[in-house]
Amino acid sequence: GWTSMASGLTRLVLPAYDIERRRAVFMTNGLEENGSRPDDYYFWQAVRAATATPAYFEPARVENLSRKRDEAMVDGGVYMHDPAIAAYLEARKLGWNEDDITILSLGTGKAPERAFAYEDALGWGALGWMQPSRGVPLLSILADGQAQTAAYQARHLFTDLPNVTYLRFDAELAADAEDMDNARPGNIITLNGAADRIIRDNTVLLDEIAEVLKVHVESGESDAPEPNLVHAA
Repeated sequence: GWTSMASGLTRLVLPAYDIERRRAVFMTNGLEENGSRPDDYYFWQAVRAATATPAYFEPARVENLSRKRDEAMVDGGVYMHDPAIAAYLEARKLGWNEDDITILSLGTGKAPERAFAYEDALGWGALGWMQPSRGVPLLSILADGQAQTAAYQARHLFTDLPNVTYLRFDAELAADAEDMDNARPGNIITLNGAADRIIRDNTVLLDEIAEVLKVHVESGESDAPEPNLVHAA
């Protein structure tokens, strides 16, 4: 409905890109660096913007409730496919200590065997690089490259910050299973199978994470006041 992000029952950050103002946007209900409240958006419009992948979906027209203006956004995956570092920075702006932070980064699967042959790429041209039948090579490469880079940076950054717990889970997929528009029933079964393998291979660790969350909710939040739900409409 018309619930705004300021009403969220937990903190979150959704990356998007404003194509009219040419700026990266982090839609969040946390805090700005100066301690002020960030711009507010309707939940459904923020999600629509953060998933408006170019070539697959139209840009999203969203209402900036704080500045009383419309903004045109596309998926933040064009610059931040893996937002682990953004999540860490949002937590730090909220004043969380390093030893209070556990980052669980969940990938959506990767197809390491899916190669783009040099001989094919030579003749693609602009349209070929954006051809859906080829898996939109340009977007695939940008997303994969950023995700790999972000995971590499996060792994080394949080090694130097030993009080931060950083976990990255991802699965390997068949070559055609990673196509963003492959919603065929058989592929959904394939993706579910990949998720099942992650759960199977990390059962003990996932149980430990669940227990940490449970203890945090039961102890750390037990005396918290009831949330004051705010509707912007």
